[in-house]
Amino acid sequence: MGALLSPTFWCGTALLVLGAGNWIIGQDKVQAHRRLLRSAELQAVVMPPEGFDQLSARTNATLLRPFRISGGRVSALEQKLEFYRVVESGGRVFCLLGMLFIVAATVRTSRQARAPGQSP
Repeated sequence: MGALLSPTFWCGTALLVLGAGNWIIGQDKVQAHRRLLRSAELQAVVMPPEGFDQLSARTNATLLRPFRISGGRVSALEQKLEFYRVVESGGRVFCLLGMLFIVAATVRTSRQARAPGQSP
């Protein structure tokens, strides 16, 4: 009960709630943007250049992928995907910090309750 009076406990709770929200939203958005990125890559068809008969559409797509991704809509999708990956990992870190704060407040309060004659 004494932990509820601790500001550390409430900071930990706020970090935990914020982190859980970021983690859940980030995970959802990462999955959605991965699906969008896959569909955008499937729509981009690269034809083999004239004079290079040994190149097929598959080898051409593999060789030219960095150039194709760096331009246009796919690049924006990749940037959003990276942003939501950061949001997701930040949510995990916030959850971990929140749990550490809550545990620290609980341990500190239980130690104070056991030894009432000692100051913290």
